[in-house]
Amino acid sequence: MVERIGIESLKQLKKGKLTANATCIVKFYSHNCHFCHSLKDYFIDVAESYEDREDLFFFAFNVDDVEQIENIININGVPTIASFRGGPQRKVKIKILDDPDPPHKKTWYFVKDIKKFIESSS
Repeated sequence: MVERIGIESLKQLKKGKLTANATCIVKFYSHNCHFCHSLKDYFIDVAESYEDREDLFFFAFNVDDVEQIENIININGVPTIASFRGGPQRKVKIKILDDPDPPHKKTWYFVKDIKKFIESSS
């Protein structure tokens, strides 16, 4: 399952305010991004393929909800996928999935690259 989060939840993730040791995968998107719309169902499928993992959570954040997202997290556009790994006694580690070269013509990211990123982040 992919849960949509707002700015306060994103700030808590960035601060590492997790109640258990976990990895959170966040897809940053915009309503005006055709790649983001095309990636949505694939991202949901990826999330569902990890539903047996109790330490892995999937979220989506609409960058249109905040005026200057770059003041909160350093992303260079949408879609962007990031991981936030931390816990009560751990400092948060934030990783950003590199832009593909070349990008997928429809979804920007390739599913295999997203899964590889998740495995290396968790």
